[in-house]
Amino acid sequence: MQFLPVALRTAISRRWPLGHFGDVDAAEMVSEVLQIDLLSLTEMTHYFPDSIIWREKVAGLTKSLVAIA
Repeated sequence: MQFLPVALRTAISRRWPLGHFGDVDAAEMVSEVLQIDLLSLTEMTHYFPDSIIWREKVAGLTKSLVAIA
């Protein structure tokens, strides 16, 4: 979802049944959507310097990064 345009992410987020946003207006949801950002490996090691960074892989590609303390 992070690669979709902001307008589409907003529309999906407003209708997603598992969200915690409730009934909010479009401007507030745009603000919420713009606050979501993926972290790179470099950023993860900066934020969690004492942790081991584990790469969760699917089909040989990194799907997720997990910091293990």
